[in-house]
Amino acid sequence: MAAEEKPVQEFIEAVGNSPDLWQALDLRVLAVRVAGVWHNLLTRCYLSSRTLKTVMLLPSLPSLEEVWCSQHVLPLTDLERIIRDVEGGELQLGKVRILYRAIRASPGQDKYHFSGYSFNDLSERFRAPYRPWSSHQLTAMGNTVHDVMIEVPGRRVRLDNLIRSSASPFDGLEGLARYAVGSLDPLEPNRLCLFELFAPLEVLMRTEDCQFERGILHYALRAGSKAAAEATRLGVFARGRTPVPHAGTVTVRPDQWRESEGYWEAQGDLNLADHRVATLFARLGPYAAHRVTLFDAGVGGGNPRLDVFRTFDPSFDVLRESLTIQGSQGAAQLDAAVARVLGLAGFQVVRLSGDKRLEEAVDLVAHAPGGPVCLAIECTTGPLNSNGKLGKLVARAEGIRKDCPQLDVQGVILTSLDTAQVLQADLNTAADEKLAVLCREDVEELLALVLGGSELSDVLSWIGTRVPRKPPTSPMLSGRR
Repeated sequence: MAAEEKPVQEFIEAVGNSPDLWQALDLRVLAVRVAGVWHNLLTRCYLSSRTLKTVMLLPSLPSLEEVWCSQHVLPLTDLERIIRDVEGGELQLGKVRILYRAIRASPGQDKYHFSGYSFNDLSERFRAPYRPWSSHQLTAMGNTVHDVMIEVPGRRVRLDNLIRSSASPFDGLEGLARYAVGSLDPLEPNRLCLFELFAPLEVLMRTEDCQFERGILHYALRAGSKAAAEATRLGVFARGRTPVPHAGTVTVRPDQWRESEGYWEAQGDLNLADHRVATLFARLGPYAAHRVTLFDAGVGGGNPRLDVFRTFDPSFDVLRESLTIQGSQGAAQLDAAVARVLGLAGFQVVRLSGDKRLEEAVDLVAHAPGGPVCLAIECTTGPLNSNGKLGKLVARAEGIRKDCPQLDVQGVILTSLDTAQVLQADLNTAADEKLAVLCREDVEELLALVLGGSELSDVLSWIGTRVPRKPPTSPMLSGRR
């Protein structure tokens, strides 16, 4: 089998592992007309747990002379045909023919390239192109949005105006891509024209309703369909004072599930006495669709720094609130809270922010006692690159390396914003510079590690995993001919 066909095979096999989860295809297309022919700008196809008649339809999508946005609900049996047609370079949808060809590639080399099958774990937040659930993903890509736009008279400004002034207006191509097709990444000129196929695994933990207190862990699950609920299994891994962890599977009984506002929900309690921290895994078939780590704030005795801090903040509520503060007025409070967490973990922390005489320094420096590792940390309550923070962090970390060559310096940028609020362009910059990025969800996980009694070496290793991965690039842009 040819190498380029392997991702398709892997996706089909992955979907085949859970055949009862999906019943229909929800296909959404955004295309523009070039020289009388429709060219794909962005297509997303979602495998849906709903029936053909109950898939939610988007009303009043614009169908203009030069911009076409459409939704098609198709039987699941059409899946392989759609993949095959996109591989072949064109897809027929009713009376409309959409080309999936790299508009500026050489003839014979212009078909979309399937970049690979991937499993998107909802728990890994930096690359979550489909954010409601974990999902299987298959992606094919052509040239950039810019390559298509320069072939259109009037270019993007004219198309945006046509959409905004239509009888059923969206806010330009960006609005259609985000709210009709469902892609949250900005439709920037250097973005690739994509065909994306998602098979969601519709189960997750309702993290806001999960609690671990005085040895009792309360879990709360949500499933997108009855089939997903029936196939869900719950795994647990817990650590405590003893070196032997607890690991096992929890039976979620059928009578625990209740239908609620279009979802299926279940909850229950686990007795995990003498354990400090527990990680839950919601599983569908052979895949862990979601995981959450919880700590029992009532357990003490393992970390004297925590025990002392607990006398002033028994449930760590003040610390949690300070770590999630937003707005420019909360910047100083965030810096102090991050310093506290790192200090509780066992780092030796020097806070440099708050003194105008040191305004060219990083906000915090954290040293691992007895070792060469040094974290150079910038904190922000806003976007990662607000006021040029990313560039400043790179320069300041490099300055430390130059003056202290014996140190292993890791740059870290931390924001109290949710991952969904962080720009992909900023994540790409952080990836290029090998900066670790901690968003609100990551800070919560860091706090869980620390309060759960993790060793400093484990915390350091975890921080190293927070360097984002860049999205794939098209071989057509990297010299593939």
